[in-house]
Amino acid sequence: MTYTSTTQDFVKSADQNHHLPAGYRYYHGHGLAQRCFYHIIYFLAYLICCVYGYLWLGIRIKGKRQMKRTLRKLHAKSSFIYGNHTLAGGDIALSVLMNYPHHISAVVALGNIGIPVIGPMLHQLDFLAVPHTLEERKNFKIAMTHLVEDGTTFMIYPEAHVWPWYTKIRDFSSTSMRYPVRFKTPSFVATTTFHRRRFAWLNPRPAITVYIDGPFYPDNLEASEQEQKESLHAKIVETMRKRAELSDYQYVIYEEQADK
Repeated sequence: MTYTSTTQDFVKSADQNHHLPAGYRYYHGHGLAQRCFYHIIYFLAYLICCVYGYLWLGIRIKGKRQMKRTLRKLHAKSSFIYGNHTLAGGDIALSVLMNYPHHISAVVALGNIGIPVIGPMLHQLDFLAVPHTLEERKNFKIAMTHLVEDGTTFMIYPEAHVWPWYTKIRDFSSTSMRYPVRFKTPSFVATTTFHRRRFAWLNPRPAITVYIDGPFYPDNLEASEQEQKESLHAKIVETMRKRAELSDYQYVIYEEQADK
């Protein structure tokens, strides 16, 4: 594949320009009825993700148990996990597989909310659509605050755009690091790597191994928010790039298009 910018989209949904309806409900609350409905939807999503993630994609996750032990040791209910955006559809499955049955959320593009069946399911799981209007930003912030108080784990893909099977880490800003800085929660990194299968002639798609590292915090918790964001960003990028070097198979080759 050829690209002209690292922010280029290679995967688009049928409703890429989806807009949230007026009065869109970001957060569904934690009443008894809602909790029961949430766990039913979450369990069904988990079953689907097991089939798609473990059986179809062949995902292996390393560090999941260690992450959970660390969170228990820190008495931290909420956390943020940063991952490279390389699996169309698979990244949503990965979010579920890494955290089930712990309460999860993720910041997702509006196009995902517009996908039939999947979009409503993500909405019911309190996945947060990227806000665009002032009202949406306000509701987004309120919803995230409630979810942190509920002990939610958030999955963030700071590269924003899906590049299927890409083996490197694209540049991304420190913008999304404001969440763990603001809420003073630990951060983790989940890096997806790709490897040649033993019987590649039967299945040419790469084997997938995801490495979870952390927790990470800013160097100086007394520094300004911007300084903390940059400090955390540097650690997350360094960890992602180091883990990405473990990929040993390029299923799709990306080449930058030369300027004419």
